[in-house]
Amino acid sequence: MSDDRPWYREPETFVAVAALIVSVSAVAVGIYEAALQRAHDRAEVWPHVELSTYITPKGAALFVENTGDHQIGGRHGRWQGTTELE
Repeated sequence: MSDDRPWYREPETFVAVAALIVSVSAVAVGIYEAALQRAHDRAEVWPHVELSTYITPKGAALFVENTGDHQIGGRHGRWQGTTELE
């Protein structure tokens, strides 16, 4: 460092301040992404779908049953529904 310039006019100071700004920005983006991921994980639905195939006199049948947990009106519940596709 030369004695004729103040510390804030040195190139090393500029590089250090730029690195500090980038680091603080990276931490802020990381915190924001973590908050988004938490919100996404809470809203995610995990269905449990069971598929079965049957041979009938009319032909083949596909039986789909959803036994996954999901929320109904803010309460946890279990829905069991069946649909037969022919």
